Amino acid sequence: MATTTDILDPSLRTQPIYTRPLQGDEDFWRVRNLLLETVPLTPLDFNWDIRRWEGKRFYEATPSQNGRLAGRVQLWLTQEERLVGAVHPEGRGDAYLQIHPDFRALEPAMITWAETHLAVPTADHAQPQLEIFVYDYDTARQQVLQERGYTKMDDGGV
Repeated sequence: MATTTDILDPSLRTQPIYTRPLQGDEDFWRVRNLLLETVPLTPLDFNWDIRRWEGKRFYEATPSQNGRLAGRVQLWLTQEERLVGAVHPEGRGDAYLQIHPDFRALEPAMITWAETHLAVPTADHAQPQLEIFVYDYDTARQQVLQERGYTKMDDGGV
């Protein structure tokens, strides 16, 4: 079984969380259900739209369930097996955080996982690069990223 994730927010310590890789069909549907559950709880597009997640599986030339995302999607679950967060790429060198708003304290751990597993080397072989999407309204995530040395990109995005 996976190890328990250290949660910094003491109010969440009563709910032990563990992390593990996505393991197939059941987990695909768990992520989909997390996205569905959080639609009324979060601002528009805070998490991916369900259709976008389904597209990763049903409409790509190389479907995600055929191993393309093996080892590239990580889940955060309660001991009762409730999915509360997931990190996955869309392309090379990026990471998307899907998270229940009650568990935002997990974001630093999720980013650490993404840095270890999804970052790509730069042309000058300096520090690996990872792009994490964040809306302007999400000041909490912006602060976490800023504290970790991330900088806002000039070439667009929201």
